[in-house]
Amino acid sequence: MQKLSKRWLTIIGIALCVIGLGIAARIPFFYLRSRVIGQAELAKAKQMLRSSRQSLAPLSPAASALAASLGGVPSAPLMGILQIPSLSVRVPVLQGTDDTVLNVAAGHLKNSAEPGQPGASVIAAHNATWFRHINRLKSGDQLVFESYGQTYIYQVTGHEIAHVGASVPNTVAPSMILEACYPLDALYLTPYRYLVFARLVAVQATPQSVLAAHTSDIYSVQLSKKLMDSPQIQLANNPLPMGTLIYTGNPSPAYQQSNAPLSAANAITELFLAFVHMSAENRIPELYALLHPDAKVIPVAWQKQITQMDPLLHHSIQQVHYASQFDVQLDVQGTRLLLVKGRVKIRVAGQNEWLRVQASVSAQNVVTLHTFQFIPESQSNP
Repeated sequence: MQKLSKRWLTIIGIALCVIGLGIAARIPFFYLRSRVIGQAELAKAKQMLRSSRQSLAPLSPAASALAASLGGVPSAPLMGILQIPSLSVRVPVLQGTDDTVLNVAAGHLKNSAEPGQPGASVIAAHNATWFRHINRLKSGDQLVFESYGQTYIYQVTGHEIAHVGASVPNTVAPSMILEACYPLDALYLTPYRYLVFARLVAVQATPQSVLAAHTSDIYSVQLSKKLMDSPQIQLANNPLPMGTLIYTGNPSPAYQQSNAPLSAANAITELFLAFVHMSAENRIPELYALLHPDAKVIPVAWQKQITQMDPLLHHSIQQVHYASQFDVQLDVQGTRLLLVKGRVKIRVAGQNEWLRVQASVSAQNVVTLHTFQFIPESQSNP
């Protein structure tokens, strides 16, 4: 028994290391536009939890097109739905923890025990989406895993902040570990993981009622196809250091713990990079169209004004350097996103200036950049 426990401890430790390295190897999640796919998985879960285990059904054309931009449609089988009642979380859980899974759902670590079975079952998800607030879980809170015919109820026993690659103890009895990158508001690659431990306390039959899921939004930007397809505004080709995700207003837990924030952050990052590149390349007409997508004529007064306000117009993109992290702020009321803001310190020609951008969100969830502001570093951190 002692040898078996050591063997499982080693397996769990190695597997967590693989998760950590896999997540650390990726560009931050701003490329992702995953809400559509995530909602598709939840919709399929309603059907699949009433039937026998099977592979995922084909996605809708819209979701399939979106999946292509994420690097592929997840082919992993759906294992069930994880609910965290105290956090109002309901997320599909797929087998595996690769990019195509974690972009749209939570993932079950293949080398760990299956939910409800002896041993520790490890469930991983992105920190700034589904597992945004798992640090709020207290001892005694429930985790509910709805599987095929069985519902497993776990009770939280504790938490831990661990370094990537650190081993965690396996258990003889069924248990569950939730895992996310730490800090939980980070939009950058982190060397730490937040772990929540829970033990199985009850098993019930999975109810046949409709499994309601939280809805969330996916956001788009108004950029030309030529610009959208350009590698210039892809984060992988830009040295933009990602910072933290900040909320203002009164966002609902359902909004914060969905893929909507990920989509909004992706939108403001695309718009920001488009603004920087068009400014540095002196593409005045496209810059005006970015800020005024419905306008047909560029006012002469605006052209004169922007040449005075935008220092990037006088320098090449090679002269633009980032002296701070890019922080994203979402102004949300309930589940309605009102404004998206971004802020970073830029060094141009040896001078540091804060660049702030702000975008509005239409009723059709189109994010449009409408304000930019350069503030000299000497005027303090805005």
